[in-house]
Amino acid sequence: MGLRPSEIRPGRRYTPRRTQWVQEGPSIVTKVDAGNGVHDPTNRPAAVVLTRMTSSRLPGKALRTVAGRPLLGYAIDRLRHASVVGAIVVATSDDPSDDPIEAFCRSEDIAFHRGSLNDVAARALDAARSVGAEWWFRANGDSPLLAVDLYPDAVEVAASVPGVELVSNVHPRVVPPGASVELIRSDAMQRALVHMNDEEREHVTMHLYRHDDRFHIERLGAGGIVAAPGCRLVVDNPDDLERFAALITAMDHPHWTYGTQDVLDLLQRITS
Repeated sequence: MGLRPSEIRPGRRYTPRRTQWVQEGPSIVTKVDAGNGVHDPTNRPAAVVLTRMTSSRLPGKALRTVAGRPLLGYAIDRLRHASVVGAIVVATSDDPSDDPIEAFCRSEDIAFHRGSLNDVAARALDAARSVGAEWWFRANGDSPLLAVDLYPDAVEVAASVPGVELVSNVHPRVVPPGASVELIRSDAMQRALVHMNDEEREHVTMHLYRHDDRFHIERLGAGGIVAAPGCRLVVDNPDDLERFAALITAMDHPHWTYGTQDVLDLLQRITS
């Protein structure tokens, strides 16, 4: 498993710790360097954080604040403390509504890529390639308590099973929403994109699951995670946001020090 350099494609990108912008044709990009894990020298998988401001159920949810920190910031915190994660890149859209996400990334010194609003699969792949990632974790910005403690298991599977292209605990789902783990090989996503319909492009990995006879998918177990029926860690509506705020309030040490089972146990205590 490793990261490999790739050609910078059209689109707006920012690489932390570089202030010099270069012009390539009609688009403005930055040169990729080793800042913040970009082209990570330890060859760890990247993390691609998919996020946008538009949401019918919870508008602007990416930057909704809890205890003074935006939801997107919580996800980034956990990724920064994940030892198996190299580059972190936020993949948002080129729609003006997502300008605040770009501004937040700059303030956090986090790489970002802006692409199609609706073709999320292509946006994710282009973001991964902008940091030279052969392998990358799909992370969703509406999952502020990402299950990064399960990431090492996925890396172990990817490194030990010949030919694997996707490692997942999502299909079938064995953990609550918001604790998903998907470790994806860029070459597989590129092959899938050629055949994806609009629905599959919106849902990123749907095509691979629908055609698992064409892609080598390894299912990841629950990693010992036990959750109450109907439990959710995703933030998709006002009730989810209220639940997440209650979790953060109940924590007595930094959120990134809580493993997924710790979070679920705490959620059970405050909601029972």
